[in-house]
Amino acid sequence: MKALLVRRDPVSLVEQEGLVTIIRELPDFLRWQPLVIHPFYKKWETMWKDDQFWLEREEDLADNLTSSYSNVPGKPIGGIPALWSGHRSCVTEDVRTGELFRLKGVAFGTKPSWNAKAQRVEGGQFLCNAHFERIYSDRFNRILREEGIEPVMEYVGMYTFPSRVQRKKTAASIIRVKGDTRLDEIFDLVDYLGRIYIGENFTHPFWKEAAAFSTEIGQAVGTLKHLLDKNGQTWSDNPKRTNAHIGNVVVYPTATGNLAVGLVDFDASCDLRDKTAVQLQAQQQAEYKTIIKSVLQDGTYRRTGMHSFDNRKAVRTVRRAFVSGFITGYETPREGCPEISPLGFLNMRKQLRESINPFFQAFESYLGLECPLKEYNWRLFHALKRNRNRLQRLHQKDKLEEIILRIDQLIKRSIGYGLDELIFDRPSKT
Repeated sequence: MKALLVRRDPVSLVEQEGLVTIIRELPDFLRWQPLVIHPFYKKWETMWKDDQFWLEREEDLADNLTSSYSNVPGKPIGGIPALWSGHRSCVTEDVRTGELFRLKGVAFGTKPSWNAKAQRVEGGQFLCNAHFERIYSDRFNRILREEGIEPVMEYVGMYTFPSRVQRKKTAASIIRVKGDTRLDEIFDLVDYLGRIYIGENFTHPFWKEAAAFSTEIGQAVGTLKHLLDKNGQTWSDNPKRTNAHIGNVVVYPTATGNLAVGLVDFDASCDLRDKTAVQLQAQQQAEYKTIIKSVLQDGTYRRTGMHSFDNRKAVRTVRRAFVSGFITGYETPREGCPEISPLGFLNMRKQLRESINPFFQAFESYLGLECPLKEYNWRLFHALKRNRNRLQRLHQKDKLEEIILRIDQLIKRSIGYGLDELIFDRPSKT
């Protein structure tokens, strides 16, 4: 998916009993029967392990789905390919138009159930929340368009299911989106890969680029938060369980070649119909604080495969740059579309590429980023760390053949397969 800037785990969608409500134009594959994530993919232990990298080229979603679970017993055959978005949602693509659609509330397995500990529908949502999402996202979109800003999301349809939870109806939202990469994912990748390949020399050009990029993102988010408050609505209804965090900030590429920023998830928004003016203002002020709090936290709200990134440490200089930009953007909103030049993002990637050690240079050169044996990448990564100095010395002496031989030995020792076999199994780039 061209609109995604990081890798996500694949899933497949299957038909489910229920009704389809068409609100705006829907592609055929979404309009005939409700679609949900196949129950197989709710089993956490089946997710493949993989390190995350910047996507260098468009992925073929069907091939990705096929290769990623090739060795997992019980993998379903067929279905409509999609990628995880959150714990209860996924994004899928209309292959005819290239448009992305996010299905929210479709990850409940075989039947929606109540999670008493989390106080929510496990993998799903109530019908009332689906209605809130439609009402308040449409309302926010109106002021965005008045300001010359193209919304990142548009509510286009709804699935309603026969099952009730806590005596309430359940439903799923169908939302057309321009992208789905969340800001917490980007920060996590920048922090993690920067520490590994650049180190903690924060005067390095990579970290300066990251801080400048973070400031620009912060200004854009501050502008959007200002417009949300100006519009007389909140992002959520409870400061202790809020949607106002960087996991609900989307960064996506635009047709002009820039990056744009948008806010998503309005299933718990409020306005003066729900709260008094004093309560509404208090909630808006609380959300201002929770956005800042979320950016200063370690880790990410999302996982890929079985990797938990909660133990990763945030780079404070980069995160504080966002806070500075956010405050400026809120107090002095930018006019028009809050687009950002991709130059900072590209420069960061360039700095990373130049700093990646010979093992990964050769690994990416010979195998590409879409190696079908994804579950083994994590082990290879540790093999890299143990052999970094030796490979570096070989690289300095331009001993390419020895580097390749050493890589081949590491791969065979780690996973039992050699370089030639992996190259042979590499998916096509078409």
